[in-house]
Amino acid sequence: MMQAPRVAAARGFSQERTQRLQELIANLTERPILRFMGEPVVNVLMLNIHVDKMR
Repeated sequence: MMQAPRVAAARGFSQERTQRLQELIANLTERPILRFMGEPVVNVLMLNIHVDKMR
């Protein structure tokens, strides 16, 4: 989520689209199976595919 504003700025997104981007990142974040081993990760390929469809 920390990089959402940078991604939005690079793509020229409005404030509304930036919010949608943050929601999309939250939905595409994969949590560790055991919840205590590892960190959440974002599926960047799927994020890029969805972001390209937002245009």
